[in-house]
Amino acid sequence: MNVSSSTNWIGFAGIALLVIGFTVSIAWLLLVPTSPARSLWRKYETKLEADTKFLMMKTSGRQIARLQLTAAAFVIGVAVITKLMFILTLLIVIAFLPVAMIERKRVERSNRIEQQIEAWLLFLANGLRAAPSIGEALSSSAKLLRPPISEELDLVIKELQLGSPVDQALIAMGNRAKSRTVSSALAVILVGRQTGGDLPAILEESSATLREMIRLEGVVKSKTADARWQSYVLGLMPFVITGGVQYMAPHYFEPLLESGTGYAIVGTAIVLWVVALIAARKIGSPDI
Repeated sequence: MNVSSSTNWIGFAGIALLVIGFTVSIAWLLLVPTSPARSLWRKYETKLEADTKFLMMKTSGRQIARLQLTAAAFVIGVAVITKLMFILTLLIVIAFLPVAMIERKRVERSNRIEQQIEAWLLFLANGLRAAPSIGEALSSSAKLLRPPISEELDLVIKELQLGSPVDQALIAMGNRAKSRTVSSALAVILVGRQTGGDLPAILEESSATLREMIRLEGVVKSKTADARWQSYVLGLMPFVITGGVQYMAPHYFEPLLESGTGYAIVGTAIVLWVVALIAARKIGSPDI
């Protein structure tokens, strides 16, 4: 009897230590500023903040990240209360859908800026012939162009008015756009100013070169459009098939949700699905 009682106490103590250790570990990951989880979260918030500022959205990146965290906690709570673990698949949507939508809008805005770069370089070259000051040339070229590049040039002009160097303001514009074409055009301006050459002539030659690069990129995108759409359809097929099977046979997937092996299989399938989507995106977007 005494042996059994002491064994029970040892078991309870072991469980208590396990719970305490798990709680302390979670608290350290979430509360300590230098923890890996907090560092990754800060990087995620910083990226979202930069993208939302580039898109000039009213909702900040930090607000979007916190909304995602709140929605994830709500889904987990509903899954635990209802014991319907398949609800946890919504976590994938919560984690990836906002990021994918913001990234798509950012790429679209960058592409529109790329399409305006050629005209901007020509306007800037003409502005430099009329007024040697780079600030005046930037201001005059911004008035002749439509958004989104005019909005980015307005930000550059405001930074110049606040005392930022021209080089720093143009580099900041390239960092916001995250476009190789935009960065190349800005690099031409920076190098031309530093070397002291005939900058208007250099800009006109660069405009012609960028025009040809944009044409070639358009050809490649048109040739790979079918492959990209096929990857999107294949990425959605697991959800369509799973939903159809669940509708026709509601108890078909229950073995996967009743054991550790089942959860491991589901987790492995999700990881392979994400890896396949990333690989398909890389293949469908060749670097030229």
